[in-house]
Amino acid sequence: MFNELFDLGCKHVACCVVSLSPKGWECGAGCNAENGFCEKPGKCRCKPGWQGEACDQCMPFPGCLHGTCEKAWQCICEDGWVGSQCDQDTRLCSSRPCSGNATCIETGEGGYLCICPHGYTGENCHLKKGLCLTNGSPCQNGGTCSDADGSVEYTSCVCPPGFAGDFCEINVDSCQPNPCLNGGNCTNHGLAFACACPDGFSGFTQKFATK
Repeated sequence: MFNELFDLGCKHVACCVVSLSPKGWECGAGCNAENGFCEKPGKCRCKPGWQGEACDQCMPFPGCLHGTCEKAWQCICEDGWVGSQCDQDTRLCSSRPCSGNATCIETGEGGYLCICPHGYTGENCHLKKGLCLTNGSPCQNGGTCSDADGSVEYTSCVCPPGFAGDFCEINVDSCQPNPCLNGGNCTNHGLAFACACPDGFSGFTQKFATK
């Protein structure tokens, strides 16, 4: 009788397994009738998009990285992920936009905030807090403050043309005293000068008399 039941196959849409009961041999449900079908009693073959012994586990869409499914070929994104394949991270801090040992805090609506460690500043904590920044620039007359990216204990000034000194406080007048001889007119050009020679003289400082 056992062999005869297997030869006949399952009479129901759902897969069947043969079991012994007080009433004799009976067929019991095996796999999901909607997602699979029987090739033989007790053997469930899943339709495309379903898996598992009972064909009751959906398969997500191929390439779905951070998602799940409720039906075949779905890609339902997990929290923090978007896109057709759930491959776009909405958690900005996961890309580590803050430099060094800064702490990244997501503010919502696609924003983030970097909490900078001591000695650093800037939107992404990428700027060192050198003396030029913390104490203010001591340079005068348009001088540029330099502290070697914050790695020195003092500042220096890069002076524009025409100025000198530790803080660019000295106005360099190359015409004082007048280097032009024989009454030549001196024009100051910062670290350089030019002489306008009177009649009868020539040369860089008009020391040569012309004939």
